[in-house]
Amino acid sequence: MDAKAYNEAVTTWADSLFRFALKNVREEEEAKDIVQTAFETLWLKKEAVSIDSVKSFLFTIVYRRSMDFHRKIPLQQME
Repeated sequence: MDAKAYNEAVTTWADSLFRFALKNVREEEEAKDIVQTAFETLWLKKEAVSIDSVKSFLFTIVYRRSMDFHRKIPLQQME
């Protein structure tokens, strides 16, 4: 993956990833951070990720980070 393909992935998936993260964590700033981390990870692993698997790679990272967020906070704070 080159910079052009990366930028295209950002343009294509950023909004959907944010909505997905926000649905899971219910905190706007945390959702933004999770999406940023997903794109950061994609850039760092750009040589290993094929263009065909970018969407699933990004959504998997966002899902896992969202679950990590829930593991860190006590259940009482989520309600």
